[in-house]
Amino acid sequence: MRPPLWLGACTVLGATREAWAGSLQEPRVVFSANATRKVLAVPGLQDGFLSLVVPRLDLKEGDVVEVATELGKTSLLDVAWTAGQILSKRGTEIELRPLDEQLKPFWFSGVLFRRFPWRYVALDVNDAVEVCTTRGWELAHVQSIQAANDSIAVAFEDGETFPLGRPWVRRPAGNVLGSMDYAQIAVDDKVKVETSRGWEMAKVLHKEIEIGKHCCTSSFCHGKGDSTLDLEMCPDGERFSGRPRIVGPIAVKDQTLKLWKENHQLRAQVAELSALKSMVESISVVQISMFLAQHKISGYVQEMLTPGG
Repeated sequence: MRPPLWLGACTVLGATREAWAGSLQEPRVVFSANATRKVLAVPGLQDGFLSLVVPRLDLKEGDVVEVATELGKTSLLDVAWTAGQILSKRGTEIELRPLDEQLKPFWFSGVLFRRFPWRYVALDVNDAVEVCTTRGWELAHVQSIQAANDSIAVAFEDGETFPLGRPWVRRPAGNVLGSMDYAQIAVDDKVKVETSRGWEMAKVLHKEIEIGKHCCTSSFCHGKGDSTLDLEMCPDGERFSGRPRIVGPIAVKDQTLKLWKENHQLRAQVAELSALKSMVESISVVQISMFLAQHKISGYVQEMLTPGG
């Protein structure tokens, strides 16, 4: 039997707030044109709570669902989901047969359920999508969809294919922002850089432009060769070197950067509170539904046992 949902939550109650709050910030990937293509998965926080949690009372035998078998293993919002078919229901438990044939059926007493599949239900074969990779959002087409594993296979414009998996995709945006022409960019300039978190501010530490066999490493160069930039991300100071898509230069004062850092921290706190609010609301709705059902049943039983009832 798999551990109930609340066991994982207990491991986190004694942890410091910073320990799990920091985990809400997904690792940053700065998109670069010269990077080896790697397909990125949907960030853990989005993947964990992107679909609606459904109440236990809405489920019936034969339904295929995902259940939260672990919560808080490494952070408060680190949720592990197991997909399976409901074999039977018994009180507040359901018997689940996992879709993974290597796992045995088990009884589940947790409260978080969601329909399965859900990630790619709006897509069809041959649909055009943008796939998030280490190079940015790249145009591709859906080759196949496997509902049993909630996964898709895609083919990129250059012919490279990505086998069945769970890539981070979106509908084509239709407009490409930014540029990789660094001619007007100088050392110490501030620019906006496209990353897996969106458009972020960065400072140019170094610029290297290769023109034929000549490499220009001056602080300002008008060449348009195979350019690379060394960047320091704001506000955390993470360093990166590559060929990112940028917008800039941008006139930003140090005081503005300080405000940007404070805003960044506030946004992280808002994301944290919003995620916690969604979790509490989802759990509360399920618990309230169960309480009302049990109270109603108890009322019926009491009426039947009362003489003259």
